[in-house]
Order: sequence, then structure tokens, then C-alpha cells
Amino acid sequence: NAIQATRKGKLQRALNTLYGSVLSTISLTVPAVLLIGEVTGTKVILGLEQY
Repeated sequence: NAIQATRKGKLQRALNTLYGSVLSTISLTVPAVLLIGEVTGTKVILGLEQY
């Protein structure tokens, strides 16, 4: 647990846990949203365009 690691002074372990959680969440959410957009015929804008 990241909170327990932080309390024990293991900040690097806590940050690695945080980054891993964020990466896995993004890796699962973005493809799911794109798939739902394709199935429903909805245009999905990820906000990654350059201006």
C-alpha cells in the first residue's frame, strides 16, 4: 500500500506505486473509450491536437 510505504519513509516505493496505478488506469480507460466511440458512432476527441 502506498500510504503505508510513505508512513515508513519509503517515498520512492510510494511514488512507483502511484505511477503504476496511473499508467494502468490510463492504459485501460483510453482504449475502452475509443472502442465505445467506434461502436456508438461518436467522435472521440482526446485533446492531443497541436494548435
